[in-house]
Amino acid sequence: METISFWPHVGVSIIAIALIAVGFTLRARPRGIFLLWLGVAAMLGLVLHTILAAVGP
Repeated sequence: METISFWPHVGVSIIAIALIAVGFTLRARPRGIFLLWLGVAAMLGLVLHTILAAVGP
């Protein structure tokens, strides 16, 4: 099994958490909802990437 790069995951996680936090602050506007969706999609992308890297060849 190949190891997954640690620092890119940390960077994407920090950006995703920041997007979720800003989106939650601006949740009354459509822009805030978009930022929430973008942050959640980034987190789900990380989870999917990690699972596929662990299971795949």
